[in-house]
Amino acid sequence: WGLALDYGAAEALASAVGADLGLLEAELEKLSTIGSGQPVTVDTIAALVPNVRPVNRWAWLDAVAGREYRKAIGELPTLLSAPDSGAVGLINAMVDHHVLLGIAVEGGTALLERTLSEVGKPYLKFKTRTYARQAREWSGEEIDGALRLLRRADARAKTTGGRDRAVLEELLLSLQSMKRAER
Repeated sequence: WGLALDYGAAEALASAVGADLGLLEAELEKLSTIGSGQPVTVDTIAALVPNVRPVNRWAWLDAVAGREYRKAIGELPTLLSAPDSGAVGLINAMVDHHVLLGIAVEGGTALLERTLSEVGKPYLKFKTRTYARQAREWSGEEIDGALRLLRRADARAKTTGGRDRAVLEELLLSLQSMKRAER
């Protein structure tokens, strides 16, 4: 389609269309008709694509990985209001994100890129610099602690039925406390 999307626009579009490749194709075709030759921005996506959420999952995960826990807690109600968003799915996404952060902490960007290819996620290579930047906020021990907290939160989320926000808030507050204790 000859489009250039900035990073935020790509995240907003991905969040709006989810895994529906047919919808993605339709939205890209629609965006290509604006023909301005300028990169497509978040504002363009918000104006033309339905279901753009004020908080997208990618940005929220980046806030958690960047240890911006107050922001992440504040965005939880909006994030959880999406029909496809629940505690178990968000916790699984946080586990994946923290494992990749741990790889970046222990082995740097080269190991991270190699791992993404080996585990069948080469499409995440565009986030390698983001993971590397976020990894500077973490130590190996902190990643281990976060993964233990995530495992406990996952078990709670699967048994508390409908208390997603409470489980996630408790998890984020525990991660925040761990950050203070480790530093």
